[in-house]
Amino acid sequence: MLAMWRGVPVFGLPGTPVAALVCALIFARPALSLLAGGGWSGPQGYTVPAAFSKRKTPGRREYLRARLTTEGRAEVFASEGSGRITGLVWATVLVELPDGAAEIAPGTPVRFLPYSGFGL
Repeated sequence: MLAMWRGVPVFGLPGTPVAALVCALIFARPALSLLAGGGWSGPQGYTVPAAFSKRKTPGRREYLRARLTTEGRAEVFASEGSGRITGLVWATVLVELPDGAAEIAPGTPVRFLPYSGFGL
């Protein structure tokens, strides 16, 4: 949630650690930058080949915890549960999957968002 209440910006984040971090990076960080006069800026991202398989149904954008392999591919954390904070330590990036349906196979190009691209 992003809102103004009596002239004060309010950010409401989900209750699970992974979802809270992702929402803070994707929504709250650029909103705070805008409020501070810096403008809305999205994260720097790159396209890299996937080192994983995933079938995604349409309806929402997804962000997976990931890191780069020595071969330059994006590997994702084995457990997708949003309460699993070990994946936050393991990962160095987020992989963004689009809103629509997707069939990701090893080698499929994916959007790779390094934590450093968020200004961290």
